[in-house]
Amino acid sequence: MEEIKVGDTVRSFDFARFNKETEGKEACFIQGEVLEIGRPEGHSCDCYKIKVAKKVFGGEIIEECDDIYYAPVNGTKIFGGGVCDGVVKVSVELRFFKAVLVEIPANEVLEKVYPIGHEHMKLEDRIGKCPECDSNSWMMLADESVAVRDGGKQYCECLGCGETTHL
Repeated sequence: MEEIKVGDTVRSFDFARFNKETEGKEACFIQGEVLEIGRPEGHSCDCYKIKVAKKVFGGEIIEECDDIYYAPVNGTKIFGGGVCDGVVKVSVELRFFKAVLVEIPANEVLEKVYPIGHEHMKLEDRIGKCPECDSNSWMMLADESVAVRDGGKQYCECLGCGETTHL
């Protein structure tokens, strides 16, 4: 069995004794980074504490799930015989994306950000020159960015200094 250490990216299979499918209807696992290894309060065995990056159940990605998951350490004895072996290291390939800047006319920005209700807003009331560097050039961050996804609103970054704010 491969040793799993803090910092490793792992996949923990829910029904490892029966399958370790990663695709299709039988796929059922969580994937993430090992934060700690030890016996958490309220657990009867040592566990991997995993920061969940992805959860798959029945072959479908589950968007809403717990941030932390505890999986028994491989080699832990199972009631009725056998040992746990449902956590495996995952090779993580680096991925890169390139943003291409396309200028958006200022009078269209609020309509893109607020499709409903933009008629009652003024861009000047929402944003102006950067307070840090006095630049007037802003980049709207991609909807996939952490700031937009977690912040729940459109964020902008100053092209002059990197200062961020939201609309």
